[in-house]
Amino acid sequence: MRRLLVLEIVTVVLTAVIAGGVSAWSTRQTIERDAADKVLAVSVALAASPGLADAVATRDVPRIQAAAEATRAGTGVSFVTVMDPAGTRLSHPEPARIGETYQGTFLPAAGGATLVETFPGTLGLSVRAIVPVLGADGTVVGMVAAGQLRVQVADRIARELAVLALAAAVAIALGWGSPGSRRAASSATPSASSRTRSPPCTATTRP
Repeated sequence: MRRLLVLEIVTVVLTAVIAGGVSAWSTRQTIERDAADKVLAVSVALAASPGLADAVATRDVPRIQAAAEATRAGTGVSFVTVMDPAGTRLSHPEPARIGETYQGTFLPAAGGATLVETFPGTLGLSVRAIVPVLGADGTVVGMVAAGQLRVQVADRIARELAVLALAAAVAIALGWGSPGSRRAASSATPSASSRTRSPPCTATTRP
């Protein structure tokens, strides 16, 4: 019975560990994909917003900075940067960096394409998307990049994994407390009566 109990415990633990590992991998992939989708959606929305193309074409930095920061605050992304076609920043969460060259891959967006990448920028390693800003005639007049710091993505992953670990612990506890485990445990433990019972005495008579 003890062997059966150990086997059941090992089975429950292995099942929880395997399920937890698969869930952890799936959770990480989902969170990173969600981050990429979010920054892409933010970039596309700002690039297509009314008046941004004109502001970029005329290099109206105060107007561009205000729009970028409002978008960043409203969406919760780590940064929103607007650039001209040469990659010069027209906005940045740190205003002193306006006028510097964007750190990241921007040539595809300058050519009219959309790009999502992970890159170590001025604020740290981030998942970022960069899209073109098109003028009325369809030419590229600038670019918009939005990004989420990997530190923030990692924090969310850690929170999700903590929940998964708790769920695995609960599953193991429930498995231990199942009727089968209790029966096996009780069968493996000698009862009090069996431990104290004395062997029967047989009366003997002398010849």
